[in-house]
Amino acid sequence: NLQLRGFYKYIFRAPTFNDQYYGFSINPELRPELTKQYDLGLSYLKSLTGLFDYLGFTADAYYNNITDKIINIPSLYNGYARNTGKVEVLGLDVGVKTQAKLKPFTVTLAANYTFQQAQNVTDPAAAIYLNQLPYTPKHTVAINAGISKGAFGLYYNQVISSSRYFDNDNLPADYMPAYSVGDASIVYKGAVNRFPVSLSGGFNNLFNTNYMMVQSYPMPGRSFIISFQITI
Repeated sequence: NLQLRGFYKYIFRAPTFNDQYYGFSINPELRPELTKQYDLGLSYLKSLTGLFDYLGFTADAYYNNITDKIINIPSLYNGYARNTGKVEVLGLDVGVKTQAKLKPFTVTLAANYTFQQAQNVTDPAAAIYLNQLPYTPKHTVAINAGISKGAFGLYYNQVISSSRYFDNDNLPADYMPAYSVGDASIVYKGAVNRFPVSLSGGFNNLFNTNYMMVQSYPMPGRSFIISFQITI
């Protein structure tokens, strides 16, 4: 039930047209981004008897060495893309999932945690040396839960992000606080005249959390969405 995996990648990424020209300050001189990526991980899946059907676990540790990393700094008046000389990224992704039978319901649970330390290592003498890259939280957690019966399902998703900075200086004035946002939805999947249909409704930002992912751009509060899909 245990699998080990690992890989090495050498990645070349050219700047896009948007990177070079779609901003308040254009930068046609952007250089390509070069990345050496190392990853070592494992996965474990165990079938169970009793209340839970299975238990799944995954974990990956990775290291990226990046030259001329392309970073987009969004802003209303001076948004732009730029190269950051050298960047080192240490990361860890961990996930766990399971499913339980509570007749007549089926319950699914999943959680994922990400740690990412992305540091500027261009110049040891610079004030920003070893600072975290802009808009890069060190800790992110995602929790998913669902309960279903027949064609109906009720689902909930919670995303938790740690604090971060919107500039590489990492000054108190650049600080952006942590946030936690939850979404909920109800889904019906059935058929009409043998055509598969799906109807869903739900709330985004269920608790009307006030938060920002980009500095000075507040995200929407609570909203309701309805979706209908038919496959012909």
